[in-house]
Amino acid sequence: MGVALMLLESAAALAVPWLGGKLTGAFLESDAFGNWTVPGVLVGLASALAAGRLVASQLYGVSPRDPIVVMLCVGVLVAVAIVACLAPARRAVKVDPMITLRTE
Repeated sequence: MGVALMLLESAAALAVPWLGGKLTGAFLESDAFGNWTVPGVLVGLASALAAGRLVASQLYGVSPRDPIVVMLCVGVLVAVAIVACLAPARRAVKVDPMITLRTE
């Protein structure tokens, strides 16, 4: 979702008082977990498991299918996705709703 669309949605949602605090979480849910993160992690896991035999000779002290290392990599990728989506979401929520609605 683009920042311009986030601005318009946040302006409309801020008119509803009980939704104000949950807006950043809603943007994170739709961006970080909805569009690219989950499919990217699934494709990455499948590729990593398939390519495990190719790199097995280059790994020292770790097997290519070590569950702790795989989950650590997935956790780092998900954390990066959340941080990357957090800045635009917070920026969209902080804009004055009246300014946003006047421009549209």
